[in-house]
Amino acid sequence: MNCTVDTSIYTDVCKWFEVISFKVISAILIMGTLLLACPVLAGAQSYDLVLKGGHVIDPKNDIDEPMDVAIKDGKIAEVSADIAPGDAATVV
Repeated sequence: MNCTVDTSIYTDVCKWFEVISFKVISAILIMGTLLLACPVLAGAQSYDLVLKGGHVIDPKNDIDEPMDVAIKDGKIAEVSADIAPGDAATVV
């Protein structure tokens, strides 16, 4: 909206639009930030279960040593020397 008209009614309307525009833009930015943060926060736990320090024997992959095993949806999702405990809903 062009706010160059110098009458009091138009000036008041222009100020009102400027205030509303600032509030709307601020609300949109806040909502967008929250919506973008939700999947990150919700996805913080990648696994259902992590078994820490078990002795893994896997002849196919030539593994015979203490390792961590991560389970997701009833299947082995990762076998690694150190899986972060914060990646799982349950740690044993």
